[in-house]
Amino acid sequence: AACPVGAIERRTWNEDEKGHGQSGIIVNEDTCIGCKECVLACPFGAVWMAPTKAQRMVATKCDLCVTTEEGTPACVSGCPKKALRVVSLR
Repeated sequence: AACPVGAIERRTWNEDEKGHGQSGIIVNEDTCIGCKECVLACPFGAVWMAPTKAQRMVATKCDLCVTTEEGTPACVSGCPKKALRVVSLR
């Protein structure tokens, strides 16, 4: 709600035939203007500023590796002690 240009939105991906899938908050780096309002508004400290390939500072956060073929976040599959997992809040 703090984003003045609507660069942050909730999305669902990998939906099954019943319409269930994974969902999360995604930051559109192309739309982000780098104002930092989301960083200030996030009560969890989950949003921070980072440079893009074009060296423009934009908001970023964990996106659960939605663009990977594996479908599992890299932190979960790479954890040597298997201490991390993804859970559904449904």
